[in-house]
Order: sequence, then C-alpha cells, then structure tokens
Amino acid sequence: MLKALDDIRKLEGYSELSIYTDDGRILAFSTVDGIADTNRLPDTPGDEVFSELRLNNTYTVLEDISQNTQRFRVVVPIRSNEFGRDFYLLQAIK
Repeated sequence: MLKALDDIRKLEGYSELSIYTDDGRILAFSTVDGIADTNRLPDTPGDEVFSELRLNNTYTVLEDISQNTQRFRVVVPIRSNEFGRDFYLLQAIK
C-alpha cells in the first residue's frame, strides 16, 4: 500500500496522500519528504472533517498556508465493511 500511495502521489503531483481509519488512526501515508518518514507525520484531518464526511461524501477546502501560498485538501471516504469499519478516509493535499 505504501508503494502504491507513493507512486500515485508522485504521478499526480500531490504533496501528501494518506489513509486513515474512521476513528482517525493513520494506516499509511506518503509525503514529498518520503514514504512513511517518522520525522514528518502527515497533516491529519481534524474532527470537523470526520463530521463532514459522515454527512457528505467529500470534504474539500482551499487552505491559506501563508499570505501568498495556499494548499488544496480533499478527503473522501472509502466505504468498507471490513474489520467492523464503516469507512476509511483517503486524504490528498496539493
């Protein structure tokens, strides 16, 4: 899964791709700093994102990083009944 996330992130030009459980635990991630670099953890979605996903199918926002820099965050559910989970989250940041 790590290799697939890293390949997709590079191909699409994302700065980060990550997968979370429905209760917010990280399963896998890839960042521009490297695959699963323990010195650089992913930017975990906040509680408001999880609440929004329970009501809607996606969460998208354009976030200000600095006065001249923005980033685009997209979080989508991956529906699953495996292991007692309602869904997993796929987050992409560009």
